[in-house]
Amino acid sequence: MMKTNDADFNLRDATNDDIEFIFQLRIQTMKKDFDNTFGWHEGEQWKRASDEIQHAKIIMMNQTDIGVIKVIPKIKELHLHQMQILPEYQGRGIGLKLVSRVLDRAGNKKIPVTLFVLKGAAAKRIYDRFGFSVTNEYENNYMMRWQPKSLYGNIEYRTPTVAEYNKLRGLVGWWETDRTATDIAMRNSLFSVVCIERGSVIGLGRIIGDGLYFYIQDLIIHPDYQSKGLGKTLMKELMGYISTNAKAGTFVGLMAAKGLEKYYKQFGFKARDEQAPGMYQIIK
Repeated sequence: MMKTNDADFNLRDATNDDIEFIFQLRIQTMKKDFDNTFGWHEGEQWKRASDEIQHAKIIMMNQTDIGVIKVIPKIKELHLHQMQILPEYQGRGIGLKLVSRVLDRAGNKKIPVTLFVLKGAAAKRIYDRFGFSVTNEYENNYMMRWQPKSLYGNIEYRTPTVAEYNKLRGLVGWWETDRTATDIAMRNSLFSVVCIERGSVIGLGRIIGDGLYFYIQDLIIHPDYQSKGLGKTLMKELMGYISTNAKAGTFVGLMAAKGLEKYYKQFGFKARDEQAPGMYQIIK
């Protein structure tokens, strides 16, 4: 991670008693930027100060409250909701260290970090330095995203497009799925990973579920790259996500093609007991 200055600070959980401090902090650090973009509205800013207070941490230095950071954990990402530091404590590396911690947390879970930043705000330079990219541009702000890097190569933690998904399915001899249904399915995935070679997706893995049940729904490898370790690479990514996010007692399942049972056993899977066979149907 990026080097930062030696800033000695700690965090504590925020309470409703801290809302007034957070509101005054927003006045000191963000009013000018809001005046130049959305406009400053006291009621709206008080609401923003109190918003997601359960996820807020007060930044302290020498027992003095100097800032706030709010990070909202989601299944598919961490959202850096707010981060403000009093002007007299800026430039000491505190913001850099806080962002670095958030990225380390997201990297361990193999999930991206998202945020919104006002146009013209100095904070955008920090996010640029850490490798955030602009994913959406609006009239007054940007949505930015940081993507963790894989240990295994040209891996991207994202859902495949409908075209990428059906192209790879076709290459392995599977039928083409309905585009509308596929788009909904991709967006509802818990976790997806793709491998890119020369600009094309050559492998993908996808997990669906509700947090209590996880299913490895797709593991598809381009025929030219099969039996070369790519499937194992993607399975490690999928199982890494599950091991980080699943709780004790969680059911993890998959449907294995005949003859591949031994392959999946190396990842801890076993065939269902004959007394509890799996069943399915395909709608025609």
